[in-house]
Amino acid sequence: MQLKLGDKIKELRTKEGRTQEAPASALGVTGEAVSRRESGVS
Repeated sequence: MQLKLGDKIKELRTKEGRTQEAPASALGVTGEAVSRRESGVS
């Protein structure tokens, strides 16, 4: 099974115990954008 980008983001984020705001801040996007990517919604 091949992981999708959103799955990988969520896997790494939860492994490190981070909220969606942490990668969002690092990438210059909103937490909502990270949430949409993780759930597969463009």
